[in-house]
Amino acid sequence: MTSNLQIIKPALHSSSLRVCILLLYCLALPTRTNAQQKTDVGENRHAKITAFDTNYIYKYTSALTVGPCLSYRNFNILLFPKTPVDSGFAENLKWRSPSDRFWGLDFNYDKFGFTMSFASVEPKAEQDKKGKSSSSSFAFSYGGNRAFLEFSTMTFKGFYEMNTALMDTTLQTYYQSPGLTSFLLNMKAWYFTNHHKFAFKSCYGGLYRQLRSQASWAFSSNLHFNSIITDSSMIPDSDRKFYDNALQVKVINSAGLSLMGGGAWNIVFKKVYFINLAWVLGPDFQALSMVVNDTVKTRSYVSYTQDFRFATGFNFNKWYLTFAIKHETNLFRNEFLETRIRLNSYSLNLGWRIPLKTPKLYKRFQNTWLYALF
Repeated sequence: MTSNLQIIKPALHSSSLRVCILLLYCLALPTRTNAQQKTDVGENRHAKITAFDTNYIYKYTSALTVGPCLSYRNFNILLFPKTPVDSGFAENLKWRSPSDRFWGLDFNYDKFGFTMSFASVEPKAEQDKKGKSSSSSFAFSYGGNRAFLEFSTMTFKGFYEMNTALMDTTLQTYYQSPGLTSFLLNMKAWYFTNHHKFAFKSCYGGLYRQLRSQASWAFSSNLHFNSIITDSSMIPDSDRKFYDNALQVKVINSAGLSLMGGGAWNIVFKKVYFINLAWVLGPDFQALSMVVNDTVKTRSYVSYTQDFRFATGFNFNKWYLTFAIKHETNLFRNEFLETRIRLNSYSLNLGWRIPLKTPKLYKRFQNTWLYALF
């Protein structure tokens, strides 16, 4: 600026000099404003995508949350017969896993989350009535308040059939199928339209806090695989007359892609106590294969699926407590029977936030488009 002023002739009036200085100052204003905007967004040049209003959301950028999690998971395989039944017979068969009480650990850091849990051993009296079983669950998530991905696996081995024993009161134990196994794999994506003011993960993890009540439209897509395998028939002896050729079905494998839409709402009191409601549903495009008498049969069709979630608890500065309910339903049809997979999950999570210094290598990852995309 000094060199430019030196070439101005002394003959210029003082008013002209003031005009020139004012013009140079005005030209410099946009540059200073843009620089300030980049500083507000952060070092990541892509961060405008996931920027949020700090009056509504607080994020713990340098903290590791660790805590125990306890859950009760009611997992059912429901079979509906194609043949009409009389009024004295239960309308369906309900295979349930005795492994319904889980314990585990939950870890969260920045946009990453990991949970592993295992079923507890049932008392002997319960094993005698319902049979022995085992189960495990692993879940991984990545993302923030705009969008995130969920990867989860669950395995259940050993089931008992509820309705048969309920209809026949002479039975001392439930009809058991120790070889019946179900494996589930889910890869789910979530997206929220009001991500600038709404943080869904603030109610299901310890890395965000919703400071004021907000709602958002929610969209979800789920790529899933489910396998049901048994070394014998899925139909108890007393009920076989209602299921005809379904007696020969020993393996049911299904894969599908669902597209769901709905909404989510965070209700916050005093920036600490929260309630979350979320519900999405939509079509499920499925491919099904069955092993019937050592012959593989395949088909494809469109069904429906839904995901309902409820959470409540306390979110303080250093720790949080969350109680959550999750309900998922999948429906599969074939020429022999209709199968529904139903999972009701009730979980209690307690977590502490441990301050950590962000590693240099991780800071590089934070400056990438992949980090900002979610």
